[in-house]
Amino acid sequence: MSVGSSTNVSIVVSESSSERATSTSPSSVASDLPKDDIRLPSPFHPPSLAASQFTDIDTRPRKIDIALPSVPHDEACNRRKEQNVVQKSLGFSWGAGGLSTALFTGVRLADVLEHVKPARGAKHVVFEGSDRLPNGPYGTSAIACPDHGEILDVHSEGSYTLRGYAYAGGGRRVTRVELSFDEGESWELAEIQYPEDAFREVAFFDSVYGALDLTESDQCYCWSFWSLLVPLSLLRERSSICVRAMDESMALQPRNMYWNATGMMNNWWFRVCIHTLDDGRLQFEHPTMAGTQAGGWMTRLKDQGKDPSKPVFSAALLDLRETTTATPAVPQPVSMTRPGVDRKITVEEFRAHANSERPWFVISDKVYDATKYLNEHPGGPQSITLVAGEDVTDDFMAIHSSDAKRRLSEYHIGTLVGEITGQTTTSPDDSQDSVFLRTNKWKSITLQSMEDGSGITPILQVLRGIFTDTANNDTDVWVLDINRDVKDILCRDELDHLASAHGSRFSLRYSLTGKSIPDSWPHSVGRLDSKMLKTYLPTPSSDGLICLCGPPQTERLAKDHLEDMGWDASSQIVIF
Repeated sequence: MSVGSSTNVSIVVSESSSERATSTSPSSVASDLPKDDIRLPSPFHPPSLAASQFTDIDTRPRKIDIALPSVPHDEACNRRKEQNVVQKSLGFSWGAGGLSTALFTGVRLADVLEHVKPARGAKHVVFEGSDRLPNGPYGTSAIACPDHGEILDVHSEGSYTLRGYAYAGGGRRVTRVELSFDEGESWELAEIQYPEDAFREVAFFDSVYGALDLTESDQCYCWSFWSLLVPLSLLRERSSICVRAMDESMALQPRNMYWNATGMMNNWWFRVCIHTLDDGRLQFEHPTMAGTQAGGWMTRLKDQGKDPSKPVFSAALLDLRETTTATPAVPQPVSMTRPGVDRKITVEEFRAHANSERPWFVISDKVYDATKYLNEHPGGPQSITLVAGEDVTDDFMAIHSSDAKRRLSEYHIGTLVGEITGQTTTSPDDSQDSVFLRTNKWKSITLQSMEDGSGITPILQVLRGIFTDTANNDTDVWVLDINRDVKDILCRDELDHLASAHGSRFSLRYSLTGKSIPDSWPHSVGRLDSKMLKTYLPTPSSDGLICLCGPPQTERLAKDHLEDMGWDASSQIVIF
């Protein structure tokens, strides 16, 4: 709920989990555990270790303290879809449901590393979960019940329990969750439950599985769940429900959205709109639906020409309650075609524009010519040229706003006749293509063995960019390519061709470090040193740039020598 530095997730404590956590007989707990429950958490599964090796670690006859009792995980893009409705951000449209919590038990990371003995030079440990979700911390709260589209019969005088979740971040406890039924004029206090508290009751100790002791910890790293029992008569009279939360540092969710280009940290009040149906029942409408799913009052308001970031549901201020239809209004689909365009385009004609000069693409069988839009595209022309000649319906519809879809109609040129199958075949001018690999085109290449000299590959891309740019004739290039043997020089024919064609601007020097040096070898011999750099590279200048790519130890050595020569490591040395 507050802008915190931790991640968010929900926690579900089953009865069996609670019993294990509060048990006073560690040996009986260990023996009662199902076999499937004795496992390491996903971050502790290096692919090079077999299951038997983990067993060896688990059964060491010494006490192992469990260092990670609970780890919440969530996306900083949780509720990003709401920001994307207001204005398209750089990210995909996540809804308010991307949350989870895991209780990690097992061996310590230090014991795993001691057992596997990482390779010399290893610096980092990469933690990976099985769900492959993006990273990102923040806190928020949301309403889960009533659900989007849920219909409630309110003719009786009963009650309904509103439910949802809240999380603060940084271990801070959510101390207050409030709900408003009059758009923030007054608030009702909800009950808060922390399933995480069950683990604070009794410490767990075991000679094999270690210790889980949260009895002295008051930090909260998991989701809290709130609830509020309200009379049906109250819901009948209201047009919306709002929720906000506060943590122990008094950080409070804001009323208004703070839009940002990344779509992160969206934690304004969560609002649910209440519609009265023809038969008197109530239907609830959440702000958005996750991903490409249609629905939500934010999209509806925007389609009506209203500002979805400043919603007003009260009939006294603005009549947004829909009492005349059986269901909330369904937004009309955005037209992405130009009236009067009836041209039929064959697959062969369409394929002829799978290039960067006049790129065409297909969305829902409609053909679009993006030539005039290349330089205006926010993501750069490459975002379009890389998909030229392809059907991009799914990708386009998933990430573009209604405004972008409306503008697409300007570039509509016809309808595709036939079906696009397979990939674009190799074109006859592949050898002249400045882009080495394309996502939509097969290219014939010859694979070579790559050893230390494989570092030339990103440098080669830079060279192609420089020497194929007809508008740039002022960039001079020096390349020092170090390999073990002659046969290890990757792309030597192309490098030599570039040096021959651009000799006045391109200086190329090879060096071999192996034992088999040809008698007629005209270039250098030996490993990288300061003398070689001073001889074959220019002196430092304010407009110079050094690009390095190779084994880590070579990069470090080169960087040290270049700094001694006067190059600025922070602004003039780039390591690929």
